[in-house]
Amino acid sequence: MLLSYLVPAFLASAMGVAKLVPPGFVTTNGVQFELDGEPFAFVGSNSFWLPLLLTETDVRNTFGQMKSQGVKVVRTWAFNAINSSELHQTPVETGLTYYQVWEDNDWILNEGSQGLERLDTVLEIAAEFDMRLILTFTNNWVGYGGMELYIDHILPGASTHDIFYTDEEMIASYQRYVRTIVERYKDSATVFAWEMMNEARCLGDLPSGPDCSAQSRTIPNWYKLQSDYIRSLDPHHLITTGGEGHFNWDNSTLIDDYNFNGEAGEDFDYDLTFENVDFGTYHLYPQSWYPDGNFPLGGGAEGWGLFWIQAHANSAKKVGKPVVLEEFGVTPQSNQTLIYPSWVQLALDTKHGIMPWQFGALGLTEDGGNRLLKYTDALVDGASPNDGYAVYKNETAVWNIFKNAAKIQDAA
Repeated sequence: MLLSYLVPAFLASAMGVAKLVPPGFVTTNGVQFELDGEPFAFVGSNSFWLPLLLTETDVRNTFGQMKSQGVKVVRTWAFNAINSSELHQTPVETGLTYYQVWEDNDWILNEGSQGLERLDTVLEIAAEFDMRLILTFTNNWVGYGGMELYIDHILPGASTHDIFYTDEEMIASYQRYVRTIVERYKDSATVFAWEMMNEARCLGDLPSGPDCSAQSRTIPNWYKLQSDYIRSLDPHHLITTGGEGHFNWDNSTLIDDYNFNGEAGEDFDYDLTFENVDFGTYHLYPQSWYPDGNFPLGGGAEGWGLFWIQAHANSAKKVGKPVVLEEFGVTPQSNQTLIYPSWVQLALDTKHGIMPWQFGALGLTEDGGNRLLKYTDALVDGASPNDGYAVYKNETAVWNIFKNAAKIQDAA
């Protein structure tokens, strides 16, 4: 019975036959995305904070600004989890968005006005602007209730991060949440893709265990398991990893480099071969990854970034699947103006999806435009959260890099 509906989806992926999926659903055809049988190239952006907004007015305002830049795809969190102790710290008064509430070894779902109704609103307004969303199911990091909440509650006192990928109870709990989100939105053409996790690694806020690496296949096996599970729930939408694109290369020059030696846990080349991983994702933060400025292969942050982009393009081409530069950033703004044009041009030349971290919205009005969302993420004078990477419309030089790239794609 399972194979009877998986086969058409597989054939659609392999043959690029868009008519085998519902109208308006994005598909793949070799190394390119397609929409209703036509090429679908895109500049997108990241906005994890969209479901944290309180008003439809501000959500609509944000999508309007995205549209003016040429954004077609937006990546946002489909997770917001809290401990039950947080639930008793006046969440109604603070406007906290939460979908899961953890207590003891399990969680309950919040489908109410501060819960999944907010994600519903984001999807509804995205559809008004003909935009599509990549929805991410959990986070490698603690922020907004990542995978270590599963660890903390199911195996309290566990000493390693990677237990999440192999513990049967955690896998079942994660899949129960995935099923909730997929079944809620699987008929929506607004969903571009399901994403298994943001930046899966062997380590997180907890350290890695000694047996987790790309060579041991801990994360690749988890990607395979979860992508097959998601496909069993939804034969039509695209599925991806959300990974940073770490390689597992046997290269003496890079043997001590975390991004290349498999220590992070991913194996980009191998992970992309899985039948139900429809396209590759990777991230690019050279200043954070090489804080001493000692970039392998030389060339500084810009040159190293160009190497990283080309390497992922080469890998995706070998497998015959699309690839998305899903997050990237440098600081300060002067470096963005200097470096982004060459990165974006190479991404255009190699048929990437292009999604900078992160979108900056202006003119937000809730609470007078000043509101602490959570942690240090806040609206300040009407501007959305800024971690140093946000790109706002009044930063014309940087804003136009992406606006012009979208025009080039549309003209192709």
